[in-house]
Amino acid sequence: TGSPYATLRARRDVISLKPDLVFVEFAVSDSSEEENAVRKGIEGLVRQLLVLPQPPEVVMIYATTPKRSSRAELHDQIAAHYSVPAVNLQDQVWKMIDSGSEKSVEIWKDGANLTDAGHKLYADRIIAFLTEQSNLPAWPLIRTLPQPLFSDEMNYGEFKAIAEIRHDPIW
Repeated sequence: TGSPYATLRARRDVISLKPDLVFVEFAVSDSSEEENAVRKGIEGLVRQLLVLPQPPEVVMIYATTPKRSSRAELHDQIAAHYSVPAVNLQDQVWKMIDSGSEKSVEIWKDGANLTDAGHKLYADRIIAFLTEQSNLPAWPLIRTLPQPLFSDEMNYGEFKAIAEIRHDPIW
């Protein structure tokens, strides 16, 4: 599922658990979503996480596919606007494939899903990124979010069970 759906699930499935660290990866799933919906969805998700009284550390991850399809550029605009670090696996993986140091058939099976070697490649890149980050000086927490880059209308969306919604019998 893409980031618009994730934005609606965030409060129930992530924020309610009070995580210390959240990885956000919807770049591939968002490739089939309409561009404006992606902008609103990913920005709404990031804003929901950063506005919390004790916000988790947020890391954006941009995976890729054998067709190089993802919305990494849109996600990266949001990450930069909110000073959220990002791991661009798409650029890293395709640099290795293009140089001949990796083969796409060893990274993906059935044209979409990662092989064990592909999972290891992703994990190694993420671990290297986190190791680099741990050596940097700490950033001050953002207490006031900047104005939305695209939209803040998904800041407040969430799923509710029908039993939680007051409605009359004919609704």
